[in-house]
Amino acid sequence: MSAGGSCTATLIGADVLITAAHCIHGENGQLNAAGEFVAGNGQRARITHSYIAENFDFRRFNGTNEIDGLDWALLRLDRRLGDEIGYMQVLDLTGRGTPRARTADLYQAGFSWDTGEHLSGNLACHIVAVQEGENTFAHECDTTRGDSGSPFMVRSSGGRYSVVGTDS
Repeated sequence: MSAGGSCTATLIGADVLITAAHCIHGENGQLNAAGEFVAGNGQRARITHSYIAENFDFRRFNGTNEIDGLDWALLRLDRRLGDEIGYMQVLDLTGRGTPRARTADLYQAGFSWDTGEHLSGNLACHIVAVQEGENTFAHECDTTRGDSGSPFMVRSSGGRYSVVGTDS
């Protein structure tokens, strides 16, 4: 995804992406979702609309260490790219109970700053804490700049992956 910075985003619908809300804000805190999504296979689509949680506060996010579970954004694309290359389903893992969430193997994939344009990821890392009522969890996956917006996924018994969170 490119709108001046670099973050990871994931198709969760035919023309819908999920990423981190801070990824679509400029350094001055202004919302700037204009840009282009570049899929892993090189296909491109333009971002036409965005939705973030009403209470997301970029300045608070950027200036404090407070965790509030609001650092996510949904982005609409100008074409149904997911119909061509596929998209992932979303699963409410933490809503199934903290013990189950903490034992699930997490998979994470993103375009971190230290790997350039190469996808990197984590296999079988875990949730270490669930902040009840905060819409967030802490994890032991090794993520860094550029991974923001990348998906945390779980694998079902049928082999399909579902998004359970996005890196902030």
